[in-house]
Amino acid sequence: MLNCIFNNDSGIIVDKKASLKVNGTINNKVVFEGDRLEHRFNAVPGQWGTIWMRAGSKENEINHAIIKNGIIGVLVDSLGSNAPTLSIKKHRDLQQF
Repeated sequence: MLNCIFNNDSGIIVDKKASLKVNGTINNKVVFEGDRLEHRFNAVPGQWGTIWMRAGSKENEINHAIIKNGIIGVLVDSLGSNAPTLSIKKHRDLQQF
């Protein structure tokens, strides 16, 4: 697994004309999680902010990823006619852990 570790109040902003490409595989998932890696914090929400796809971002893809411990997992902003595009494939709910 590839881990993307976030501190409190941090996250990712995908701005206008930008894209986020997360290309994990079935055997090598990309994990987005808070920086409290002790076992007791494994399923505690609210440890980091969000992955925010702002209006005007495009061709965003999240494949084979686990997104956990955030305040909001993925926030897709659709102001006006510049709604971002997003494709999510092979996700996993936290409850399956």
